[in-house]
Amino acid sequence: MAYDVGWRPTANEPKNYPFSCTGFSNRIKSEGSLTIPIRLLTYHEFIYDGFKVQMQFGLLFGAILVLILVNFLLGAFYRLSHSLLLTFTLISALYFVLCLNGYFQSLFLGDNVALSNPSMQFGLLLWAFFLSFYSKKAAYTIFHAPFLHKLLDYLMLLACIQLVLIWFLPFKIMIQISIILGVLTSVVSFLAFLLARARGYSEVKFSLTGMYFYIIGIFMSSLKFFGILETTFFSEFGIEIGVFSQAVFFTIAQFKTNSTHEPLSK
Repeated sequence: MAYDVGWRPTANEPKNYPFSCTGFSNRIKSEGSLTIPIRLLTYHEFIYDGFKVQMQFGLLFGAILVLILVNFLLGAFYRLSHSLLLTFTLISALYFVLCLNGYFQSLFLGDNVALSNPSMQFGLLLWAFFLSFYSKKAAYTIFHAPFLHKLLDYLMLLACIQLVLIWFLPFKIMIQISIILGVLTSVVSFLAFLLARARGYSEVKFSLTGMYFYIIGIFMSSLKFFGILETTFFSEFGIEIGVFSQAVFFTIAQFKTNSTHEPLSK
């Protein structure tokens, strides 16, 4: 998310005089170990770039909200808990993406750093919890992969513990632990769907396709966050692309699963 330099207060306000040239040196520091790309834009470039990015995110958030509503309606009219569980999974994913790009903080938290820092971790951990829960149910791990089933249980427990610790432990430590847990949860969930497909559960093929896009996006963004991968379009927006692809294919999987069930109204 872009910010105007003049929006943030500075310790020493610069003084410009007519027909003078002033040089500026900026030092930008992050409390965590994450690397954040910085670009200096002119006024018109800033306005155009901000408008374009906000339009793109507006379309993304709107599409995910539609999918959330679709899954909620599927859960309300069909006797399957997967759709309702997916609804909460997508809500937590949307909240995390909003926090990751600064929209939630700017709209609701302002300059409250005490709440802004843990908010992104809270979204990531909440997402990890519901993704683990959904993967257990949708990939039928209890029937064919008891080890992965238990592992997802432990990941859910770790997410719950970290949801408490993020409010007390230093941000620079907890953000790294939260990212590691998020990546680990993504890998285990991917393996759960992959193993389910290999063992004959054909209904998970759409969920597995969504996980392919999701896992690639997660790894590209994680490598960019830790400074290993350079900033490109796919590494900068890997999480957003992965979340949207996951939401679309998971929703398609719900339609395929529900196609053999009669609605409650009948």
